[in-house]
Amino acid sequence: MATWLKQSTATTIPVGPLVDSGDASKEEGLTISQSEVLLWKQGGTTFAAKNESTAATHRSYGIYTVPLDTTDTNTLGQLVVAVWESGILVARQDYMVVPANVYDSMFGSDKLQVDAVEINSSSSAAVRLALAANQIIPGTVTNSGHSPTTTAFKASDITEATDDHYIGRTITFTSGALAGQATDITDYTGSTSVYTVTALTEAPANGDTFFIG
Repeated sequence: MATWLKQSTATTIPVGPLVDSGDASKEEGLTISQSEVLLWKQGGTTFAAKNESTAATHRSYGIYTVPLDTTDTNTLGQLVVAVWESGILVARQDYMVVPANVYDSMFGSDKLQVDAVEINSSSSAAVRLALAANQIIPGTVTNSGHSPTTTAFKASDITEATDDHYIGRTITFTSGALAGQATDITDYTGSTSVYTVTALTEAPANGDTFFIG
């Protein structure tokens, strides 16, 4: 399996061991210049010298490290690295250049960006779900400027200014003692972001989260 490289990212790769073409003994004192490190990129027709100008460095047992720059790793797909100079056998290493998001998701803390284009083999179902999900509005209860009660509370992070805008929609709590409880909105004051609702079993607490569905 080819080693992964991050697209358009400078890196240093190991190549070798480089061995003598006669007796296959390891070669530890070579000067491997830029022109002696050849790359084949996915979709290419020929090998070409790497773009990064630094020579290779011997590390141990005939294994050398080769610096690559952002131009060397700019093409997605297979990257073949070949090293040769007089008196040694050609050394080849295979790499796979992948998008930065894919690399960082596999080897870092990023997450894969995955779009669901179909649901149950239906692309229109995915579109409809996206439309519905985009109308779900998250909120957080605050006691700043309004003390929450069982029938009225204020949100700290919803800025809709139009009175009555959310009348008829449903609020579902996602944290606190009211988590999982839902109620309907009977009034909304845009200037203060205060919701009047059908009575809850208890008043929400400062910091409780909810969504308008």
